[in-house]
Amino acid sequence: MAELNEWVEDDELREMRPVFAAPLAPDAYHKEDVSGGAPYEMELPAPGADAMIMNMTRPLAFVAYLRHAFQWAGLPGYAEAFDERPSEISAIADRLEAL
Repeated sequence: MAELNEWVEDDELREMRPVFAAPLAPDAYHKEDVSGGAPYEMELPAPGADAMIMNMTRPLAFVAYLRHAFQWAGLPGYAEAFDERPSEISAIADRLEAL
């Protein structure tokens, strides 16, 4: 992972960010091809068994995020646009195994 190698090799970067944050995905704005903020990240090693995902609008632990994503058929951003899952998303999500 290029980000980890950069963090390991750059003393100044490690001083600014003493804990490595692994990028997981671009933020919602970047996904819409708009200049946005920092990517969603997870601090590694995590202080607990279930690491928090950083830079999200509402903090979520990794496992809670996975559950939420599976409830929305891998499209968790739709939860912000719809009060209920559209039938197309429900048709997929209902066939997924629960976490």
